[in-house]
Amino acid sequence: MKKLLVFLIPMVLLIGCNNEETEQTPETDQLGSETVTEKPSVDEENELEETTIVEEDKSNDIVKENKNTNEKPVVKEKPVTKEKTETVNLSGTKEKYLKQLNDIENSLSDLNNQYNSGTQTEMHEAKSEILRKWDNALNEIYGVLKKQLSANEMSSLKEEQRNWIKQRDQKAKEESSVFEGGTMEATIYVATQAQLTKERCFELVQKYMK
Repeated sequence: MKKLLVFLIPMVLLIGCNNEETEQTPETDQLGSETVTEKPSVDEENELEETTIVEEDKSNDIVKENKNTNEKPVVKEKPVTKEKTETVNLSGTKEKYLKQLNDIENSLSDLNNQYNSGTQTEMHEAKSEILRKWDNALNEIYGVLKKQLSANEMSSLKEEQRNWIKQRDQKAKEESSVFEGGTMEATIYVATQAQLTKERCFELVQKYMK
């Protein structure tokens, strides 16, 4: 009997210890579930980061929109191009050219002095230059009249001008024939042409120009 008790007592103690261990195990598991937090997976972290980036982008867009709404709109004005119209202003040309002819005559005082007091060569050069100036003025006046006169008027003027040139040269020849064979013949010829050309300039302006 003693041997049986000796055998049973340790068995009872052993069974009791096992029961205590099994009762304590769920307590430790419960404590662990309360204190330990699960770490998110890699995919969940990426989703969180993408969500954060999208939210930041949206906030940046909102800030930009607010700035844009506060800024005044810049309106680019198209450059105004001025159309060039080439129109010939013919009003008052008569007075303009009468003044121009008077200015030419006043500018020839030095050449006239050279003709009156210079050598024969200087006299001829002076009258040749005077003729050139009046001839240029006559051509300019003739060009203006082409724009002012009608086709019929211009046709009549052309015929008149041809006859005038013949008459001028004939008159110059008659005047210079007095010095035929002399050194002054050519000079008088040019001097007569210059004088008649000047008179023709004033005549055309007074008679035809508007």
